Amino acid sequence: MEKLLIIPLALILAGSSAGAEDKRADRVLTGDQKAVDALIRDMVEQVLAALKDKELSQADKKDRVIKIVDPILDMSLMAKLTLGRSHWPKLDEKQRKLFTGIFKEQLKTSYFEKLDLLTDEKVEYDAPVEKDKKFQMLTVILSKGQRIGMAYKLYKDKDAWKVYDIEIEGVSIVKSYGSQYDEFLRDNSFDALIKKMQRKIDEDKNLDKAKK
Repeated sequence: MEKLLIIPLALILAGSSAGAEDKRADRVLTGDQKAVDALIRDMVEQVLAALKDKELSQADKKDRVIKIVDPILDMSLMAKLTLGRSHWPKLDEKQRKLFTGIFKEQLKTSYFEKLDLLTDEKVEYDAPVEKDKKFQMLTVILSKGQRIGMAYKLYKDKDAWKVYDIEIEGVSIVKSYGSQYDEFLRDNSFDALIKKMQRKIDEDKNLDKAKK
């Protein structure tokens, strides 16, 4: 369960850790398409600037990056979608808040686990594509001779666009974790899932402290 989370979130940062190539030079973006394109690009540039800032400590970089991505990644919705219709409706309000809080913390903890390993990656952007009033924006990570496709899925929350899922090489974070949570909950309780997630968070924090 834990490994899948680390990989895609590390790649988000990898995508923002070096120069970018524009694959839509001859295209004209309009309306919401332009807004989505600008949002993803702005996020990438800000994260890149934070990672390159030699005046910041590693801890400060982590804080800076989370402030950048927090308003854009709808982690509350991602938490709900991972449990899906099979499990989310069964939880009361207190359980939903508990799961969402721990899911967010686990997401953020894993997000930074590979931060110091990022070096010379570059990113290419494709134009956002609209489907059913939502958008998907493809980026391609160029890292150590490999090309890794990443697609950001966004929906409009009032006047703001939010990322509710990310696909890595066609594999969805939400669906990947959803299937693992579903499998675990078939033979275990919700409380057992929470304890397992919390143990992983604590382990990651201890490892992070040991590195300092």
